[in-house]
Amino acid sequence: MLQWLKSPTLWVVAFGYFIDILDVVLFSVLRVPSLLDLGCQGKDLLNQGVFLLNIQMLGMFLGSFFWGILSDKTGRSPSLLGTIALFSVANLCNGCVQSLPWYGVCRFLSGFGLSGEVGVSIALVTEMVPVKSRSVAMGWVAFVGCLGAITASLLGHWVPWRLAYVLSGVMGLAVVFFRKNIFETALFKNVQHSSVSKGDFFQFFNDFKRFFNYLNCFLMGVPIWFIIGILLTFAPECAEALSIVGTVTSADAILWAYVGIGLGDVLSAYLSEYFKSRKKVLVFFLGCFAVNLGLFFFLHQAPSVLFYAVCVFFGFSAGYWTLFATVIAEHFGTNLRATATSTLTNFVRASVMPLTYLLVALNKVWGFLPALGFLGVSLVVICLCAWMGLKETFGKDLDFLEQ
Repeated sequence: MLQWLKSPTLWVVAFGYFIDILDVVLFSVLRVPSLLDLGCQGKDLLNQGVFLLNIQMLGMFLGSFFWGILSDKTGRSPSLLGTIALFSVANLCNGCVQSLPWYGVCRFLSGFGLSGEVGVSIALVTEMVPVKSRSVAMGWVAFVGCLGAITASLLGHWVPWRLAYVLSGVMGLAVVFFRKNIFETALFKNVQHSSVSKGDFFQFFNDFKRFFNYLNCFLMGVPIWFIIGILLTFAPECAEALSIVGTVTSADAILWAYVGIGLGDVLSAYLSEYFKSRKKVLVFFLGCFAVNLGLFFFLHQAPSVLFYAVCVFFGFSAGYWTLFATVIAEHFGTNLRATATSTLTNFVRASVMPLTYLLVALNKVWGFLPALGFLGVSLVVICLCAWMGLKETFGKDLDFLEQ
């Protein structure tokens, strides 16, 4: 069952995902020290932090179209090589910025570069690994990715912020070197020279059933990035609103949350195999998110250690990311699979943009905690409706096309 572990391609994909998560988390960890060094203070730490996070997510949003379509049209390998190469150069430059505008440019390019990493990697792995091992292989890739988040947190603790960006760029270039030998999957080769339309994004909208699947898949992933992009990135602001006793940093919140995410990713893979179902596991993690959201608002004047404990539980409830991405890959045919996984995973990440702006707007009217509560509860209700509309895809043969 574990023969796929011998595949060099899988190892290279896993370390690419390590770099992906490293960078996504790195800005959250380095937000405060980098902005302080560039002259921001007080409310600017939140406002400029929201701007830079959103400009990075905008890059991911736009890049997801480019890399996903490129992957379905020309192959998985060129896309995987290009994503990390652009990211690496952007992060090397990020370590040299002297102003907020250039910081924004580097974050945009980094986001654009990494936008195809997770989607194209998932398309590659799901097509390469046997059906019986698919979810376990993705769980293993996710576990390696979580080590990237922990590494980012440690860099934030022990390394100056400029050097942290440079080191992430150097690690990315190392992955580029090994990626030169990645081979295409047999499923992609079968359709490479066929006349069927490949990577046509508008095909998601010319068929109601296909569009409905696309929309439901997107909505199921949004709570993950509500947790990572808001609750963890702005953990100091959350702690201040809750009057937490003790110091709370984004670096520590993310470190402990990714311990939970790693456990959740591995467990979601094995639960999916045990129950022979994707949907049962998805609704279990959605339930965990709802329970953790309730616990969060009982932390008023709690010690920081208890706040971090809830961060672990929040991380666990977000630990269905790769299962969610696997479900996307299983919903769509080979000629649209990379486009679907790349765009949807990055649409979910980009959902942080409207969520943060809603948070800022509602904060002015209701206050920080009521605004967070409204967004969280709304997501639970919306995602439950989306879950009901999803198809069960466990064990699905991926050798099919979208016409």
